[in-house]
Amino acid sequence: MKVIDLFQTVARYELFATLFEIYPDSWSCRHGYTAAYAEILEIKDFKQSVIQCAIRRVHFDDSEDGAPQSIIDVYGIRYQGGAENISAHTECLALGFVSWSEWLNMEILVDTADPECNTDAKNLAHIFSQMTAIGYSESQIQQETSLIEELMDGDFSGISFDFHEITKIVME
Repeated sequence: MKVIDLFQTVARYELFATLFEIYPDSWSCRHGYTAAYAEILEIKDFKQSVIQCAIRRVHFDDSEDGAPQSIIDVYGIRYQGGAENISAHTECLALGFVSWSEWLNMEILVDTADPECNTDAKNLAHIFSQMTAIGYSESQIQQETSLIEELMDGDFSGISFDFHEITKIVME
């Protein structure tokens, strides 16, 4: 299944109800999410991607009281010819600056054992939140990318792959 398939099968009201349930603070940005959703549905030309969109729970100890914490993480992994086992991947790629046309064409790999990842609506809510983490429009994301290019004085014209190399995170 690809990201576009989720946008085509999950009803808008179900996506937004799930998004606001999982991320209650996102309610204050509902107008941005509404605009982003409309823009995403208008995209017809999908960019080919060598990245799969992965969704799984990540555990860490980063709280003040020392209690274990966890989040549902949406990240990229290099496509490995139909690899189905999400736990076999240890290399994670940041997706925040990826164009929405590439996001929509990504295959999704989900940790189906986690109840937080067991519905299309929940998965789309997590993906949509990550897609809009940098901005609520493709032009906003491109502006942020340009700013980073200037700050790093680099050429990110091949953002699909080169940018992932720069933002690679190795999970422990």
